[in-house]
Amino acid sequence: MKKITLSLIAFALGVLHTQAQTTAVALAVKDTSWKTGGVLSASFNQVSLTNWAAGGQSTLSFSGLALGFANYREDKWAWDNSILMGYGMTKIGTDPLIKNDDRLEINTKPG
Repeated sequence: MKKITLSLIAFALGVLHTQAQTTAVALAVKDTSWKTGGVLSASFNQVSLTNWAAGGQSTLSFSGLALGFANYREDKWAWDNSILMGYGMTKIGTDPLIKNDDRLEINTKPG
């Protein structure tokens, strides 16, 4: 009789323990209020003119762009955030490298 009772208690504790783990996993729900993302871009351009009778100069340029956002939506509340960063340089003919793009834009809008 003791063996059956001990087996039933062990079985019940095992089932309760398993249910507790399942409940804990079920509570870990992903928050869908925030949506995030972004884009990275890089470009390189070159123009080479040799023995060109019509004129013009050889050029070399490169630029990079990064865009990110984080938007929050829940019930009647909204909060939109974005950041834009850009940088670029160009070389025309025999001139030194010069900066042609230098941006930092941060926007936030609650609603």
